[in-house]
Amino acid sequence: MTAGALLRQVWGFDAFRPGQERHVWRYRTNEQLNIQPTYSDGVVYVTVPGTGLVAIDAARGSENWIGPDAGGVVVAKREGTLIVQDGSTVKAVEPKNGDVLHSFKVPGLKTLIVDRFEDGHLYATTRTNAVIRFATR
Repeated sequence: MTAGALLRQVWGFDAFRPGQERHVWRYRTNEQLNIQPTYSDGVVYVTVPGTGLVAIDAARGSENWIGPDAGGVVVAKREGTLIVQDGSTVKAVEPKNGDVLHSFKVPGLKTLIVDRFEDGHLYATTRTNAVIRFATR
């Protein structure tokens, strides 16, 4: 299953037969989407402006949950928790219901990057072009 965003919609396609993909579902929003959706473990995560982070079942296209305070770019999953960047704020989000477990400001943060989505190394780039590697304890 793959998904893509187009203006105010997220589309799901059956991609198991290359060249023969077929439309499976469409999730419509009232707002224009400006953050790329993220797929992990059968769920598509997309931030809808004014709504929050929405978890969409990738097979059916139905909402699993809406996390009104969890919006941002889903960049990784660490020890089963979603890592979401919202500007200079980083959030740890519960993937079962969208609750924000922890939230903290990272002054000067530009982007968070991972080398592997699940339990990969987490790097941050700053507005002064520094690169920081976060290590687990």
